Amino acid sequence: MEKYPRTPHFHFSPGIGDDDLVLHSFEHLIGQEIVITEKLDGGNCCLKDGHVFARSHSAPTDNLWFSYTKSMYRSVVQYLVPNPAFALFGENMEAVHSINYTPAGDYALPSSFFLFGVLNRETNDFLSWDEVVEVAQMTELPTVPLLFRGTLNHCDQLQQLIEDGMKSPSAIGPTDPQGAPREGFVVRTVDRFSADQFDRHVAKFVRQGHVQTNDDFRHKWTRAKIRAGLA
Repeated sequence: MEKYPRTPHFHFSPGIGDDDLVLHSFEHLIGQEIVITEKLDGGNCCLKDGHVFARSHSAPTDNLWFSYTKSMYRSVVQYLVPNPAFALFGENMEAVHSINYTPAGDYALPSSFFLFGVLNRETNDFLSWDEVVEVAQMTELPTVPLLFRGTLNHCDQLQQLIEDGMKSPSAIGPTDPQGAPREGFVVRTVDRFSADQFDRHVAKFVRQGHVQTNDDFRHKWTRAKIRAGLA
């Protein structure tokens, strides 16, 4: 696997695009332990082999909005990764996309990178959520915010949890009620799973009208505020 697989949308996700994968039935996620994590509005990237890769893994990214993450990874994180076969996937938050998590004021994000998955390239398995948390602790990286962990008995319960969660502001933005909105949520099974079975273990919900970056982004992007020393 050379890059993070495409994640299917739940059929009730209002942010489904014309070319998105859609999960019409998700009963396979019911009756087993899952986690629901906040989907952050950043840039999907991968840390491996001393380099930072964006969506394409053909070459390391040279985009300026990955500079904090590249510096952090090369100076500290790569030496703390417990296994050189691990590829760390997460959200690069250096650039402001559709959601501004650091509006005017003193608020700043705790990190430029939030971990959400780890692939063992030797076995082609995604690590369990508990192992992801362990890697995050070892490498001193935050994980994406956790909304729920447990086992559900009905599909309606999962949908209700997600829709209720969307009513609250983002967990990484200001804590006041007018804080940053949430882009959506990602659901994954807690246990390890093969990368070949990704679409049976991971699904997402994206808010209505969420805007993706366009060709002008490279020339017009702005940097989010990151806390000094933790970028």
